Amino acid sequence: MALKVDMEQDYDCMSWDTLHRVMDAMGFLARFSRWVLACVCEPRFAFLLNGNRSHWINAHSGLRQGCLLSPYLFILCSELLTKAFNQSGAGLGVQIVINGKRVSHLLYVDDILVFAEASLANAKCIYGILADYCGWTGKKININKSAIIFNKRCPRWKGRRIARLLGYKMVSSLDYLGIPLLTRRLLKADYAKTVTKAVAKINVWGKRHLSLAGRATIIRTSLLSVPMYCMTLTGIPRGSLEFIEKIGRQFLWRKNSNSRGLHYVAWSELCKPTEMGGLGFHSSVDWIGPLRARLALNFIQQPDTLLHHILREKYGDNPWVEWPGRNVSISWQIMNDGANALRTIIRWKIGDGKTVNVLSDIWVLDRQLDEWPAYGDLSRLEHWQVSQLFTENGDWDAGLLGQWGFHMPAAISFDAMIRNLEEMAGHNPGLGRIFCSAVYHAWRARNDKKHGRNWGSPTIVAATVLGAFAKPHLMPFVEQWHINQPPGLSVPPKWCVPPPNWLKFNFDASLLSSNLAGLSLVVRDHCGNLIVATGQQLEHWDAATAKLLAVSTIKNVIDDWMLDRAGIIIEGDCSNIIEWLEQLRHHQHNLHRRREGPDFSFFTLFQQVLFNRVPRCCNRAADFCARRALEGNFTWKNVWGDDIPCTFVSLLREESVRS
Repeated sequence: MALKVDMEQDYDCMSWDTLHRVMDAMGFLARFSRWVLACVCEPRFAFLLNGNRSHWINAHSGLRQGCLLSPYLFILCSELLTKAFNQSGAGLGVQIVINGKRVSHLLYVDDILVFAEASLANAKCIYGILADYCGWTGKKININKSAIIFNKRCPRWKGRRIARLLGYKMVSSLDYLGIPLLTRRLLKADYAKTVTKAVAKINVWGKRHLSLAGRATIIRTSLLSVPMYCMTLTGIPRGSLEFIEKIGRQFLWRKNSNSRGLHYVAWSELCKPTEMGGLGFHSSVDWIGPLRARLALNFIQQPDTLLHHILREKYGDNPWVEWPGRNVSISWQIMNDGANALRTIIRWKIGDGKTVNVLSDIWVLDRQLDEWPAYGDLSRLEHWQVSQLFTENGDWDAGLLGQWGFHMPAAISFDAMIRNLEEMAGHNPGLGRIFCSAVYHAWRARNDKKHGRNWGSPTIVAATVLGAFAKPHLMPFVEQWHINQPPGLSVPPKWCVPPPNWLKFNFDASLLSSNLAGLSLVVRDHCGNLIVATGQQLEHWDAATAKLLAVSTIKNVIDDWMLDRAGIIIEGDCSNIIEWLEQLRHHQHNLHRRREGPDFSFFTLFQQVLFNRVPRCCNRAADFCARRALEGNFTWKNVWGDDIPCTFVSLLREESVRS
């Protein structure tokens, strides 16, 4: 059984003598106790009635509400109840998990929740403890607001008898701190109060004339904040959250009660920040994890709390571990959601490394290792812990780390470093250049910081170094390119059509500072007619690699009839990418075939493959599609489609006429 005990005027009835005795028992200095009691005891009050002051009223007990000192003094006196339960109620409480702590009571200001086995003996024990507590502090139980709930296995006759003994009303559900408490899992119907409260927020303004900005402010500040408390602490169904969002959409676009209104903008766009074109709303479903992140962080940082002890006995102390099966506590699911939201924003300090995942946790700079551009094979490090990278002495295992593809020189002098770099350049020129570039940029950032100038963080230095090199990729060696690929094509002053029976593929990529990238590909024949134009949206941080990925999208548009053509010309405005693609045919460039990345083996299907670098003015069609791809994926196969922009059609017609 569970008892919810409500105290009448909890602050106003607190005994000063009890406060004095509690502070003495807890070891507070006598002088400090006198100072505190001087601020609390024997105040006088008066009230004004029609401008006339009443006689002074002397207080004989209580703590003043609103005083910053009162909550702390109240907590000190509430410790009496905890001591009483520990001494006189040893048999009370419930054991949630095997070998876990017994929970006898929970306290929050004037709300007391007591747990015990449903029996008359326990009911009498609880009644005696509460009576003693009221006698010590001068408080009084509010019978009308107190209630008791029983387990389904408890006979009703026993429940009625216990409720009659205590004088509390017997209920089927309790509300404790705004959260419904039942003996079963909460359903969508149990959150009807939350939904009703959200509807009431809108109905207050429903019949008034508000501008669009006014309605947006009501949704942002009042409506969407209603379910936040339940989202944080309970497993509120998504259906309830989606219904509240639906109310917000109707309130925003509905002009009157007889019309639904036209929803001009999608809800997902409105949930973007104002600087990105949204209205600053938040998606309640997407906010579940971030709101629970604080609970997960407290679970990690405060291992001595009662909640940590209870959950640890059953689920362990790693909130990222998802418990298998359906019979999982809502509390642990909340911890999982919060921990998953924390994973991308917290950085681990390495101790023994037993709980830190090598790839999915952040322990190197500010990003997960599986999100960094990798020059080695990291697939076999899946599910590895950082402790597995240590030797028995606790040092880093240099041999194991070297298997990733990183052989960082350990030099004790500058001359030794030069020798190591020369040796590295002989075995792996690409990695040697990267290391030398990293040393240079780190030295430059150090000088900028020392002289008070803007300096790049380690993340910026790493991005600068990696972005300066064309990324090598894994692919099979293509022998026929040595025959079909000439040294180079002349750079035309404008876009030119390919030779008869040939196809031309123009590629480009667009990259935003938010790491949102758009890839594009435009295919035309020798008459300048559009064969296909595609755009693909993805997240990436390097412009050169994004352009290379745009080339790899050719395999997605290949048709059988294209393979019968005399050849294809791949055209772009990035000289590094064109040069890198041309070098694939050379036998000495083993680095191209040794690294992971897009697979260009589909080029062997064509009779001839030529590469050509053109100025940006000759690649306007691909540039247009790349910027359009930032808005979403698309595929255009003819100029008569309804979804193809008129601007793009005009651009194609202009280049076709000029050619």
